[in-house]
Amino acid sequence: MTSIIACTAGFAIYLSRDVGATQGLVLWQEHYGSFEAATAGATTAFVNGVGVLAGGIGIPESVAVIFASVVVISFAATTLDTAIRLQRYIISELGVEYNVKAIQNRWVATGIAVVSCALLALSADRGAGGMMIWPLFGTTNQLLAGLTLLIVSLFLMRKGRPYWVTMIPMAFLLLMTTWAMVINLDRFFGSNQWMLLLIGAAIFILEIWLLLEGAAAIRRVRAGRAGT
Repeated sequence: MTSIIACTAGFAIYLSRDVGATQGLVLWQEHYGSFEAATAGATTAFVNGVGVLAGGIGIPESVAVIFASVVVISFAATTLDTAIRLQRYIISELGVEYNVKAIQNRWVATGIAVVSCALLALSADRGAGGMMIWPLFGTTNQLLAGLTLLIVSLFLMRKGRPYWVTMIPMAFLLLMTTWAMVINLDRFFGSNQWMLLLIGAAIFILEIWLLLEGAAAIRRVRAGRAGT
């Protein structure tokens, strides 16, 4: 919530201080007028917005800007570290699942994770290649939440506890996420965004696969409980 306030109200005040409220509003609307413009200046908006807000509670703006910049850098560094680590785990687990010895090695798995991320990041100017797949983030993020609820539902079912409290939101979340992905795939196809189409289709196939695995796991849990 603080970040949103900083990027909206705080940044608007920052833009209006030298040119007035009317011209500041025009500049603010230009900044958030398109996805490309907003992402290109996202860090600037956050840092300067934090500086304005901090100044309102007596913290020197110059000091607040420095701390906000450190927060952004730290967030990027820790996110990158976590993403690479998780990707390495996933690659290694796929090697175990499909008996591929080469990628079970942690050095090989880490190399694949680092190289693939580097190729994506450096495929655009200023290392902004990741922004090309940003439109897929919303769907994949909510899909992860839905699959997490599926795992929790299986755990509750196995323990014989009420599982509808997680099953109902899981069904809603996965339904809406799948619907959104289908709409996005149609939009990507219509606008000839082939990279997003291919990655989105792969995610969609993986989603269906995981849902089928989840349904099979639910049947196994129910069969096990019926047997006992």
